[in-house]
Amino acid sequence: MPIDGGGNVGAVGSGVVVGDYSDADEFVHVFTWTEAEGFTTLDFQNNLTGMRAINQRGDISGIYFDGVTLHGFLRPKNGTEVTIDPPDSVWTDTAVVNSRGTVAGAYSDASSNGHGYIAIHCGSRDSPKECGSRGLTTDS
Repeated sequence: MPIDGGGNVGAVGSGVVVGDYSDADEFVHVFTWTEAEGFTTLDFQNNLTGMRAINQRGDISGIYFDGVTLHGFLRPKNGTEVTIDPPDSVWTDTAVVNSRGTVAGAYSDASSNGHGYIAIHCGSRDSPKECGSRGLTTDS
């Protein structure tokens, strides 16, 4: 399984705890927990979903597996979902998300060459859209 749940947990000063876990069927989910709202499961587009990072604002970066390939994602605090797939990528991983919503990570191309990328949050914080090749800087 390309995503291993149960090892990633983060917290921010706003009282949000985020992490991932595997259920009895070994399906991996991301969760958030706040004192006010309790435990909430987040599955990016109903796929296996793993958390990688959270910033002070509450934006979450992570990965999801659609049954074919691994994709990166950004889920801003407002709950929208932004896929991060650099051009020519066959799998994408995210590593960090900064306070401005910029995500950095790695991807592999069809020749199994590894690359790094920086995905600048596409659209505004309140209205993100798919990044595609816009807003992406890669080392290739």
